[in-house]
Amino acid sequence: MRPLLRAALLGALVVTTATQAVSIGPAFAQTSDPKAEAAALKKKGDAAMDSLQYADALAAYTEAYALAKDPALLYNRGRALQLMGRFPEALVELEKFKAEAPPELLAKVPKLDALIADVKSRVAFVTLKCNVAGAQVVVRDKVVGTTPLESVALVSGKARVKLSADGYFPLEKEVDLPGGQATTLEFKLATKAQNGILTVKSPVAGATVWIDGQPAGTTPAEATLAPGSHKVRLERAGYEDAEVTAVVVVGDRREVEVLLAEKAGITRKWWFWTGIGAVVITGAAITAALLIERKASHGDGFSPNQVAGPLIKF
Repeated sequence: MRPLLRAALLGALVVTTATQAVSIGPAFAQTSDPKAEAAALKKKGDAAMDSLQYADALAAYTEAYALAKDPALLYNRGRALQLMGRFPEALVELEKFKAEAPPELLAKVPKLDALIADVKSRVAFVTLKCNVAGAQVVVRDKVVGTTPLESVALVSGKARVKLSADGYFPLEKEVDLPGGQATTLEFKLATKAQNGILTVKSPVAGATVWIDGQPAGTTPAEATLAPGSHKVRLERAGYEDAEVTAVVVVGDRREVEVLLAEKAGITRKWWFWTGIGAVVITGAAITAALLIERKASHGDGFSPNQVAGPLIKF
């Protein structure tokens, strides 16, 4: 085929295809109905809620709201988030619904205020202060921002908070975040240029830790210390006190494990058994009372059934 003829045919094909694209495009646009699609997605979300598939319901409601800004979908999203335990996000959706919904729609939710109050009681409003600006804050293994944080909404209850910044030792702390109220937390990060970290552990949990005569919590405990030697003392009821020396290095983290010996009971003392021996020599009756176990067949013994009734077997 001649080059000129081939070019002419290709040009005609391109023009025809472009013309078809132009003419077909509006036809598709005319068949799209955002409201109908949103209604179908809402129905899908309602079915997911009925089957307890809250994440699927939330996804459907969110997609539907993007197509049609129906305030009812805000309420539905809020309920899905509430049932997923994501109370701060649920509170935002429900309060937005209350602000945007028309009176006739609000009338369909007569207990809205009670619902909002219940969700709010499960939300803690946390302000976090730190001596280092820009430190990353992680709560329950989720990054929530950097210091300083002002009134961040978090799920109430026990939480593990972690702070980290370049040039500083990371810090972790278990905190309690009360619901329905504001809480201020203060953290102090220690610079690696001047301090070291000492972690004190023991097989005996909950032992009181003293470092250089100052209380440092209970095992396992962690303290930021100046470099050098430090005396570590552990105390725990029922155990002998123990003391060790730990050396802390600048910019380093050291760990020391302190073993605690269980205190001997009175029957394990040498003088107790020596005294018993003397009694054995001088009084056979007492020896019998202390060292001889009576048998139930003697008549003056007893069995468990006689004291507490028949044993119950499960």
